[in-house]
Formats: sequence, structure tokens, C-alpha cells
Amino acid sequence: DSQKQWHELIEEVRLHLDDDPASPEVQHLAERWRGLLRAFTQGNPGIQKGLNNMYANMDSAPAEFREYHNRNKDVYAFMSKALALGGEEC
Repeated sequence: DSQKQWHELIEEVRLHLDDDPASPEVQHLAERWRGLLRAFTQGNPGIQKGLNNMYANMDSAPAEFREYHNRNKDVYAFMSKALALGGEEC
């Protein structure tokens, strides 16, 4: 399921936090990240906008999501850098 895929990907990214975000390995992970985002949003810009707003206003996000995000802030920050190289947001 997608939740398991996200968890596995986050753990893989964690192994590369000291790597260059532009490295081929990290960019491969970024492409997987983009794929999971596309699957979640189904290409709907409204869903993507809502997701971006939730990340921007984490204080108002559901508690469970906020806790998960806080545990993985380093991964999200790193992937933001990697995804920005492809012109996308986390």
C-alpha cells in the first residue's frame, strides 16, 4: 500500500542524507518520491495545492501527520533540495 511505500522510501532517503542531492542515487529517490506524490494527488492541482498548504501550515495539520513529519524533518528538508533540482516541491 502507499503508506508502506512512503515509509520504505523515507527510510531509504535517510541512508543518503549525507549525499549530494544532485547525485544519481538521490535523484532516483526523488523520482520515486515524485511518483508517490503523483499517485497521491492523481495529477489534481487542487489536491497538490492543499498538500502544499498543509506543509506550509503544519500547526493546523492533523496531529498524527504532524508527529510523523516532525520525526522525519531531516528527510523532508533533504528531499526538498533534491526535488528543487527538478523544479518540484516536496
